[in-house]
Amino acid sequence: MQQLPATSDVAFIVNPSLTANELLQTMCDELGAVCANPQPTGKMLLDTLTRHLLSSHSRGRHTVLIIDEAQNLSAAVLEQIRL
Repeated sequence: MQQLPATSDVAFIVNPSLTANELLQTMCDELGAVCANPQPTGKMLLDTLTRHLLSSHSRGRHTVLIIDEAQNLSAAVLEQIRL
């Protein structure tokens, strides 16, 4: 991670046993993307994350997602990452 350019934002997730919504929430937390709703749905989290990523990209930032032990993710969570 120390070799990444200064223009990189990193979401480092160490707990691979998360649900799809928990993963989205963790990604938002790690990247500082704040959802206005205190109990967001998966769609709200995905919308928040999408807005954050588009905003970061427009400022010339790159986002890196690192998931420790990613091979232990469920198929549903992997699909959420793909989307």
